[in-house]
Amino acid sequence: MDLKESLLKEKEILLERLKYIDDALLILGEQKSNNPYSQIYNAIDSKKSFPISGRKNQKVLWLFENVFTTGQRFTSIQDAFNKYNGLDANGKQIGLEGTVRGLKTSGKLVIVKYNQSNKLSFWGLTDWVDANGYKDKHKPKEFLPTIISSVEIKK
Repeated sequence: MDLKESLLKEKEILLERLKYIDDALLILGEQKSNNPYSQIYNAIDSKKSFPISGRKNQKVLWLFENVFTTGQRFTSIQDAFNKYNGLDANGKQIGLEGTVRGLKTSGKLVIVKYNQSNKLSFWGLTDWVDANGYKDKHKPKEFLPTIISSVEIKK
């Protein structure tokens, strides 16, 4: 048996084991309210609808629609993407700069810059924003200064 055949066989075995693990988690998931591991099951459930085979722009939009509720710094977007999507085959993160900018250009994302500071720039969905910046429900409150002298919305 050569290396390729060996790897294919190992893949087949692992996929079969994964099926059994998924079935066991499903059974356990039905009892998760009484289970001390319910937080783990909830995290697994939240990843289930992630479009893992989709394009990068679909994945980023999914994060904004399903994970984020407030404006996000770019590093937070990248971290969440890495968590849900994983790294590339070489163990490096998949760059999102062009994808996020493309979503802004297409009108799906917006960036709001406070006090003319790049460190106070936050990405979000266009419906999270009004003429004064982020709506209260979507404001990244923990990062904003107490005095806001200017708001720049880039659509």
